[in-house]
Amino acid sequence: MLSFIATVNPQTGQILPLEQLTTQQLRDYKSEIVVTVKRLKGHTRKQQNYYRGVIVRMVTSRFEDLGYQFDDLFPGNVCRRLQPDDVHNWLKANFLPSKPVRNPLSGSLSYVKVESTTDLDSLETSTDYWDAIVQWSATALDLVIPPPTPAFFPTYGSID
Repeated sequence: MLSFIATVNPQTGQILPLEQLTTQQLRDYKSEIVVTVKRLKGHTRKQQNYYRGVIVRMVTSRFEDLGYQFDDLFPGNVCRRLQPDDVHNWLKANFLPSKPVRNPLSGSLSYVKVESTTDLDSLETSTDYWDAIVQWSATALDLVIPPPTPAFFPTYGSID
């Protein structure tokens, strides 16, 4: 079995680096093959930079401006200054989506809360998680979080 990870060039749609898959390797199969294309789980470095550097930083700063402390987000805990990781954990607890899971035996469908942002693929990260936070921030915190610029994150909001 052949397996390799490649990147799709967003401008051309070509797989890079394609040279890992040679014609000789394919000739060895001498029959029909199955090619599976899927997004890798997790998010890109640009997405991570935008999420941590813009979304989490701005929400943390706004919480501080409003006088929020750690125990305001996590009641019953010690009163201390909020850290970006605290805000990230609070955002995860409040805004990570649920994913459908089908029971293979009964066929029933249930929804399970995603526990980590690394379990989201790139499209889910931008549409489900970030957008929910951005919309909530605008109404609940009167905070406008700017979208990533095309130069910073060119595929935000598209399916490519």
